Amino acid sequence: MSAAKTVMARFVAIAEARLIDKTKNHQRYKREQRKFVKDTINKEFLQKFGKDEDSLRAWQGLCSAIGISRVDKLKSVSECRKALKGVHVNIVDLVDAANAKTTICETFARKKLLAEYTAETDKIYPLKAAKENPLLHQFLVKLACK
Repeated sequence: MSAAKTVMARFVAIAEARLIDKTKNHQRYKREQRKFVKDTINKEFLQKFGKDEDSLRAWQGLCSAIGISRVDKLKSVSECRKALKGVHVNIVDLVDAANAKTTICETFARKKLLAEYTAETDKIYPLKAAKENPLLHQFLVKLACK
């Protein structure tokens, strides 16, 4: 399957091929969706950005995928962090944007809005998995328990 397809679209295709019906077997569907998202994001975030939180190249790549203009003018990790201050993104959307070599469609000025969007779209990446990648960990927002 093409990396240009979104993470969620790839899961839907897999679920359909495995005959996992979202309405008839909701718990299995959600369990497999969460595992797929976790595994896919782990692999693709690492490929696109790495895990070194001190890498200028990684931070510039993140800034570019998020839509920060003139990334080449950002000459340090702290400048990149400053450029991203107050910008919140969904990690699944971030990886989708990087795969499509475009910028992320939706950013949020407040963590609460991102949390609501993430819960509504079910683009949830597990907290425990994110903690294993120091760079990815920088982008975590806790979701309220459902």
